[in-house]
Amino acid sequence: YEETMRLSRGILFGIILLVISIAVSSVLYSFFNFTISPASNSPTKTVFYEVKKNETPQMIAGELEKLGIVRSANYFYWYARLTGKIQKFKAGDYKFSTKMKPAEVCTIIMSGVSFGLPFTVPEGQNIRQIAAILEGVRQGSGERFLKLVQSQKFIKSLDLNPASKTLEGYLFPDTYLIGRKTPEEEIIKQMVAKTLSIFTPEVESRVREIGFTQYQVLTLASVIEKETGAPSERPKIASVFHNRLK
Repeated sequence: YEETMRLSRGILFGIILLVISIAVSSVLYSFFNFTISPASNSPTKTVFYEVKKNETPQMIAGELEKLGIVRSANYFYWYARLTGKIQKFKAGDYKFSTKMKPAEVCTIIMSGVSFGLPFTVPEGQNIRQIAAILEGVRQGSGERFLKLVQSQKFIKSLDLNPASKTLEGYLFPDTYLIGRKTPEEEIIKQMVAKTLSIFTPEVESRVREIGFTQYQVLTLASVIEKETGAPSERPKIASVFHNRLK
């Protein structure tokens, strides 16, 4: 009887070990398959997700699963933790694809580089035209942009004192990368800062030499820009206007 019991216990123990081994193997296979597979086999979808500063790795993993960026929050969390990537996660507004593998998702979150929409302002555009361009890039921003560039309170906050009541002439034509949620105030500040960067000490000295204010220089530059699109012609046109002003 005792021998039979020992044999039974041995068989039971062997069965338990086998079940545990199969379960562990299954989990390991599933985890490995997770690390090398995209979140979805369906047609590619673009998904945006903002990682906030106060979010824990578990919260991030959970949101990524909800949005369909990863297949399993638990697997993603442990993958990022075991590979040491989790300590390098950074806040930002990111763009993902449902075809990305976990390693690619981690790389984006570790980059700290938020997704940017290209906002291109050609030369010679007035404030209404610029507002329309911004509206085309990010719906809902154009109207607020236009209000701000005409707001005396906002203009005063930039330490500017233009002769006109708008920021006409201070919005530098260039291509800017703006986030989905970048405040319009920040966009305008970037544009104004780019314009003011032109006024180096040498330029400021020349401005004083000809008896102009900063605003007058920008105004004259705008007038010249309207006269010609050819850079080679601008010095001649500028000299004509200076002569007329004299």
